[in-house]
Amino acid sequence: MTVPSADDPLAGGQSGPRRRTPDLTAEAATISPSNNDDILAANAEANRLAIELGVASGSAVVQHRTFSPLPDGRKFISKQLSNTSGATNSTNTRQGNASANNTTALNALPPTPAPRSPSPIEMIQSMDDQSIVHTFDCHGQRAPYYEGPYYVKYTEDGQKVKRRWYGKLEDGYIAWSSIYMHEWFGFTIYTPLTPKQEEEMQKHTSIPKWMYEFASLPNIAIPLSYFCIGIALQLLRTPLIVYFIEDQNASAAEVNVLFTVMAVPWCFKVIYGFLSDCVPISGMRRKPYFMTGWLVYIVSNFILVVTPQPSIPMCILLVFTQTAGYMLADVMTDALIVERSRFESQEERGSMQSKGYIVRFFGSVIGATIGAVVYNKDDWQWYLPINVVFFINAFFPFVFLLPFAPYLVELDSNCEPKNFYKQCADLFQTAQLKAVWQPMTFVYIYNALQLTNAAWMNFLVEGLDFSAWQIGIVGIVGSIMAWLGIMTYERYFFASNWRVVYFWCTTLASSIAIAQILLVFGMNRDVGISDIWFSMGDDVLVEFVIAVQFLPMCIMYLGLCPKGSEGTTYAMLTTWSNLAGSLAFDISTALTVVWDVSSESIEAGEYSGIWKLSLLCGLVGPIPLLLLGLIPKNKEDQRKLQLDTTRHFWKGVAFIAVMIVTLLITFIESIYEVYFNDESDHYENSRRLLQRIAGH
Repeated sequence: MTVPSADDPLAGGQSGPRRRTPDLTAEAATISPSNNDDILAANAEANRLAIELGVASGSAVVQHRTFSPLPDGRKFISKQLSNTSGATNSTNTRQGNASANNTTALNALPPTPAPRSPSPIEMIQSMDDQSIVHTFDCHGQRAPYYEGPYYVKYTEDGQKVKRRWYGKLEDGYIAWSSIYMHEWFGFTIYTPLTPKQEEEMQKHTSIPKWMYEFASLPNIAIPLSYFCIGIALQLLRTPLIVYFIEDQNASAAEVNVLFTVMAVPWCFKVIYGFLSDCVPISGMRRKPYFMTGWLVYIVSNFILVVTPQPSIPMCILLVFTQTAGYMLADVMTDALIVERSRFESQEERGSMQSKGYIVRFFGSVIGATIGAVVYNKDDWQWYLPINVVFFINAFFPFVFLLPFAPYLVELDSNCEPKNFYKQCADLFQTAQLKAVWQPMTFVYIYNALQLTNAAWMNFLVEGLDFSAWQIGIVGIVGSIMAWLGIMTYERYFFASNWRVVYFWCTTLASSIAIAQILLVFGMNRDVGISDIWFSMGDDVLVEFVIAVQFLPMCIMYLGLCPKGSEGTTYAMLTTWSNLAGSLAFDISTALTVVWDVSSESIEAGEYSGIWKLSLLCGLVGPIPLLLLGLIPKNKEDQRKLQLDTTRHFWKGVAFIAVMIVTLLITFIESIYEVYFNDESDHYENSRRLLQRIAGH
């Protein structure tokens, strides 16, 4: 073995190509005591080189990284030597070994000298032998890169080394599953974003493919959540009414309380939005609350499942908690859609949201059908126990949603907590923008004047002798037509002028409402159409038309939500719309005193008040179309409106004040129904609930 000389071009401290060290194991048998001095000198020189390349200071504890080849030459295994007193002590230690016997010298053979100054040194994990492998980005070798679910680097001798790469902490579950799917079946379902890709995504220069695929694994929990929300909205309503009245002999006040606790959590949407925007959990604002909401919903139902005959107070309490749970999940689902919609093109903005509401309305169809069938005691004399109904209610999210919820990817996972007062200030700043208060003024007035005949359900039951099953069938078909209406808009009118859609839909809905007069006078029977079929056609057409005009405003809401406040802003806008619907319900109820539409008059065959009230409601509906110019024509027109950043202080004050006052009135009305109203009509309560939750 040759010792480097003073004029060696690769002497210590100089850079150059790596020298190959012969196989010391093969040479060991030929080493004699006479050349032991050469071996010791080579060891000392190798140690000096290692110290020179790796020691940061003379007194620091330094890890010298030296390398020895594996028998098959695949890669280099790291070994670590410790130096506690710098170059001098290490050299003296090696020189002290020169006086040892030959056997000791042979046993003290050092590893191969360290390579020339690697800058920087990076470590990756080998998949086959789990050893630490060091690669370097100097001497012209390739830079590391990502290959599918693996992080790839090259060793100094050109060997490729890969390790499984799981991305960020919240990517771990989905990345872990994707890696094993790739290794077992040969296809990749998800690849975490690299830091560079995340930066490019935030700049909208490079968007991952899965962002646009609603059924992709990182997104699939969103449509499943919408589906389960549709189920939750409809499934329990009819069974609970029957169970309370027929099985538990509930009083009118107790039925009032039931419907109230099902409606009150809708007033909490803005609070849920504030909570998620201001208090992230582990850096995430949506996913933890999303899963919490559904867990509360499932646990509440399962408690009722294990109770064979739950009492009225127990039902009321757990129905309240489960409603609050899925409302929390609903707010988070909407916020996740708003965040993802930012990456859609201007032309496609809102398409993901449209698909979400299509799934949600389909869930409503399934929920309404199950609710009408499984507890139909009066007509079929067959029904499932109420605890089984609660089991079905919990079954859908437990089986279809929870297994996919961990795969949900949150786009921003490094969120910092926000000050509550700053969030309120930001919300007020948003309300002052013309792009917000102007169209939302139209939305409020429009929804508040979409009146319905508050006595119509009593007329169907007491005047035309509709059974509960027939009422349920009308509701099911109405849900189906609403679902078809959503799909019709998404398929044929997605790029249409919003004002045109509102004009024609409102005109048609008002015409259909006025056509109810034909049923009052029995003119449908003169042409051979039964009451149930005419009523069904009338109601389902209204549901279809309302569903068509529902989506344009939801798409408009997407453009009004500032980044970082999606949960609060979208919840505020939808709450604004729902509160206007509650006001319409109160106005409709107040109009029942104008004409006599009491149950006694209807039972006596006196229908004059019914047709007059239907005519009035049909004529009032189109009045808000006079303000149609307040809303933008389409997404491009909305974008131009948003360019006006002028803030109008008093208009913002009026916007927030109207929302707060209406919210307080709704809440006080709910408290009154619970504690002071001893008379209850469950059809009227059901109508109030539907008016409050319609669409949102």
